[in-house]
This record gives sequence, structure tokens and C-alpha cells, in this order.
Amino acid sequence: MKKLIITTLAISMMIFFLAANGLTAAANTAEPLVPVERYQAFLSSKIKAFAFEKGDINGDGKVNGMDLLHMKQHILDVAGKTIEPGTDAFWAADMNDDGKINGMDLLMLKKVILGGGGPIDPDPELTLEDICAYFNEIFDDLNDEFLSMKASVQGNSIKFTITSDLLTAAIARDMLNDPEYISLYEEMLIFIRMDIECDSIILECRKTNGTVLATKEIR
Repeated sequence: MKKLIITTLAISMMIFFLAANGLTAAANTAEPLVPVERYQAFLSSKIKAFAFEKGDINGDGKVNGMDLLHMKQHILDVAGKTIEPGTDAFWAADMNDDGKINGMDLLMLKKVILGGGGPIDPDPELTLEDICAYFNEIFDDLNDEFLSMKASVQGNSIKFTITSDLLTAAIARDMLNDPEYISLYEEMLIFIRMDIECDSIILECRKTNGTVLATKEIR
């Protein structure tokens, strides 16, 4: 859950930063209606040093092709690329915690990077409701009269609802189709799937009267 926590904070920041920009455009003013600096300060106050997480073999805070390459080199016994037992890197590479790094770990890491497969470090007591509750604790500190956000469970997916009367349908669509915005949610889905089965993330922008402005599903 450590990687999920830090990613949650980063996404919370981006959600409000992009939405604040959208609200500024909606009001046709150069001054942000939502104090973005407050969210930046909040995020900075929460970020701490986190230990290695499963799959993050090189400890750069990401699980990607570089980690996959390092694992391949270790398995092929490439000189200088051995992952020593007892290190954080070894723990991160040992995806199924069997004390070895082999083809099974390589397959599991590939599934994580591609967003497929089941949880690699499952917590049998964790539920999607628990994850939403954690998100909402963060959002409660960020929500204000201009903009609010809530996480909820919908089927076997997590739904994020962004509510503001200052958003327009056009701005909401642009926000939900922003590549950087989508990338953050794709990363979030990968880390959620490390802990628990989750089909998708559903994004919805709406007004306080319930009018839906835009939706998007990320799988």
C-alpha cells in the first residue's frame, strides 16, 4: 500500500490542479478561483520517504520497463546486474515472495506493467471500500466550496466523482482526456491491482444538481 499512498497523493494534487485551471477558464479570469497553492502545500506536507515497493527494483518510484530489464539481466546472470539477496531490490524483484527471482517473477512483473493479471501482493482483508475510504480522507482535506471530489465503489471498479458548478461540459471533457491526467490514473490502477482485483477506474465530472458533464473509464 505504500506506493498506492504516494500515488494517491500525487493524483489528488493533479486532479485539483487541472480542475482549478478549468474553473479559472470557465470564469474567464486570470486569477485562480481555487487556491492551487493550498493543494501544493498540502501535498508537500504529506510526502515522505517510502521504502521499495514490489516491482520497483531500481527504487526510482516507478514500475516500468527499466525494472523489467534489470530483472531479465539478473536471471541471465549478466555481469554487474546481480540482485543480491537480503536487499530491498531483491524483495522488490521477488514478486511472489518465494525467495527466488526467476521466470515466474518476470511474468508477474510484465503483467503489472501491462496492467493485467491479478494482485501480486494481495491483502486478503483489503477491500475496494477500504481504498475508497483512504482516498476520501485525503479529498476531505482538499474539498472546498468551489470543487469537491469523492471516491466510491461501482461494481468491481473505483469511481471518482468531481463536482463543481463552475465546470462546463467542454472543460470537463478536455480535463478527462488530458494525456497527463489519464497517465496518472493508469499508474494508479496498476498500483491498486498490486493489492486487490480492480476492473477499472471510472471518472465523472458533474454539477451539484447531479447533471453529468463528462465520464471516462480507464482499464
